[in-house]
Amino acid sequence: SASAASDGPDAKTNALLSYWKTHSGADEEAAAPLPPELADIFDYDQLTESAIQPHRKQFTAEQIGRYTKIFGDLLRRTVHTRAGSALGKTDYKVAKSKKKGKSTEVEVSAYLPDEDITTRVVFVWERASAWQVVDVRIDGASLVADYRNQFGRMINKDGVDGFIAKLERRLAKTRNG
Repeated sequence: SASAASDGPDAKTNALLSYWKTHSGADEEAAAPLPPELADIFDYDQLTESAIQPHRKQFTAEQIGRYTKIFGDLLRRTVHTRAGSALGKTDYKVAKSKKKGKSTEVEVSAYLPDEDITTRVVFVWERASAWQVVDVRIDGASLVADYRNQFGRMINKDGVDGFIAKLERRLAKTRNG
């Protein structure tokens, strides 16, 4: 149906990229949260959980709660700012989505003319109640896998409480500019 097509991964990817492209100029616009019609595009709960999945058994219930709140907030604050500011001078082409198991992938070819570089970005979508991004791969590197690796090293070095404290400091920096 037309509604399903407008709510699917292709349309949502195009809407997100278009929004970022048109709101990447001013710092306050780039740092603003996504508007309500785009706010649910990222599955922050799954992104947060996936990032610690291999290390979860090292956490207490209280630590899981703290981590989930802090990292979820950090993701919400940084995903839009970083991606939005990067798209300002980028030319991009969106390929038609491809079904891959339970996921649907939308590949974006992003060309940065100032640097004469093309980057391949793949948005990985899954549908629960709505289509949402559950991972982003940049030139083949998974954002979720990168977080898992970073977090594993931090947990091994500093313990879970030290890891959470580092995330708290990162979040504080985003709040303080």
